[in-house]
Amino acid sequence: MKDLPPLILAINDKRDLEQVVKSFQMSQDKPSIWEEKGLHYLMRLYDLNPQAIYILKQEALALGIDCLFFKNEDSWEALMGAFESQLLSLSRKLNGESSLFSSLGKNMEELLQNLRTNPRPSSFRGKTFQWGERTYIMGIINLTPDSFSGDGLSGSIERALQKAEEMVNQGADIIDVGAESTRPGHTPITAEEEWRRLEPFLREFLPWAPVPVSLDTYKEEVAKKGLEMGVDIINDIWGLRRSPGIGKLVQECQAGLILMHNREEPIYRYLLPEVLRDLKECVDWALEWGIPREKIIVDPGFGFGKTAEHGYRILKNLRAFRSLGFPLLVGLSRKSFIGKITGKPPQERLMGTAAYCALAIEEGCDILRVHDVAEIKEVASVCDRIFRSPDTAPV
Repeated sequence: MKDLPPLILAINDKRDLEQVVKSFQMSQDKPSIWEEKGLHYLMRLYDLNPQAIYILKQEALALGIDCLFFKNEDSWEALMGAFESQLLSLSRKLNGESSLFSSLGKNMEELLQNLRTNPRPSSFRGKTFQWGERTYIMGIINLTPDSFSGDGLSGSIERALQKAEEMVNQGADIIDVGAESTRPGHTPITAEEEWRRLEPFLREFLPWAPVPVSLDTYKEEVAKKGLEMGVDIINDIWGLRRSPGIGKLVQECQAGLILMHNREEPIYRYLLPEVLRDLKECVDWALEWGIPREKIIVDPGFGFGKTAEHGYRILKNLRAFRSLGFPLLVGLSRKSFIGKITGKPPQERLMGTAAYCALAIEEGCDILRVHDVAEIKEVASVCDRIFRSPDTAPV
């Protein structure tokens, strides 16, 4: 026993920290100094001017925060290493400064609050989603003839209904149905054609569907008809940018809304903060329409307006998207960036998909949008037991 090596603990969130403290049987009468300080973060700030750098440096150093400042082209950036409590103190100090820092201080405080708490529970079709307790599975039904993954079910409503029922029996928590391929180089279709493909399936499936049904569309006309028929969630791959009126429709029907990040071209100066900023804009539009926070889900949009390298970087930093304060959905299933690693076609990317899904769960994903429900459900069950069970301490 005396030769045991040092141990570095994996402290990924507030619950891990609480479990470590509890495992050492520390006094529960008052929080330990570690609990008071919270988690240790690295925070990067962008587009600062010299005046901001001077003030920020003085305030941060006074709080014992480690700082690095460096110039990037025509502006300055900062990298700060600090405990949560130190960053909260800094954010409140900055709020008291001039307008130069008021928005930064507010954004920092909101970010830290969102990272330490789970999003509010959501309810769709009478089913409650307790975010943070486990990973939920969304099964994909493609009513298209040109799906990138080879699972298109256009023209066969019976097969589509059978597939949806099978997914529900395998443990899908949501069924997501779409009728227009959105793969790179796809041929757009009219709203009339999209609804022609969707209507027979929805008419048959919605009356008995035991789980929420999500409609994958960015067209206002299609969303309106789907909501009138009874779909529970609109999954908008353009995050209200193409059809802002979807926000009003969702609010009027008290439905849910998935906001995905997307761009015409995969060109970024700073990938992660730009994707976060764009998603925050989409969320703000949804809130302005009066959609309740608990009805909103965000999706970083793997493969949409992003290269394979972008996808790898986002997955590695997926936890950063928890700072938005909303449930996080990811669609990784059979994507081309998996094929670039494995060299396999879409129908043979199950193992690569499983690996990506496991990594996404570790990084805080709430919903996995997948083709292979049974297999990924098993992956999620194992990962949840390791990463999300309240009795699995890091020691």
